[in-house]
Amino acid sequence: MDSSSHKGKKPTAHPRKWPWKNYLKKVWKFCNHGAVAALLGVLATYAFDVLKRPSIAPIEALMKREAELAGGSYPHPDKELEEYVALFADDAIVLDYRSGDVWKGHTAIIDRLRPLHFATLHHSTSGEIQIDGNDASAQTKTAFMQDKPTIVPGVGKENWQFRKINGHWRILSLQYDLPP
Repeated sequence: MDSSSHKGKKPTAHPRKWPWKNYLKKVWKFCNHGAVAALLGVLATYAFDVLKRPSIAPIEALMKREAELAGGSYPHPDKELEEYVALFADDAIVLDYRSGDVWKGHTAIIDRLRPLHFATLHHSTSGEIQIDGNDASAQTKTAFMQDKPTIVPGVGKENWQFRKINGHWRILSLQYDLPP
């Protein structure tokens, strides 16, 4: 190609112009159609509801930490017991459904845990966590191997109640050994 074929034309950086203006007009016309606008409104409302829904992740982490500390070391060092009981509200209740034993408050909850040790303890929520403002509840299935004071393997069902206190989720009550 010789230079004579370009006489009188300005060189451009982009030889092809995209018809953005026409494209945007078509999109705007499409979005202003009644059915499309209604659909977009419904989708936006659903997306907003999903985004404002509180996360269950902090509660799952709380239950996981409870299981880790219930296993922990044996005998449980004081620091571990203090960390364990800090997961609970001051007036929390732990209830053994089968035996009927109840532990209320931090001192009693520490006394409950002190002689116990779990080689394994896993709480499976399978999506059974419900949050309502500053309160929450969960139902879990649990698999465990208790090795102190005696060896006890088992599976069970638990009911948990939680409350957000000073911006942090705490265990309000834990009922375990529930019937299936």
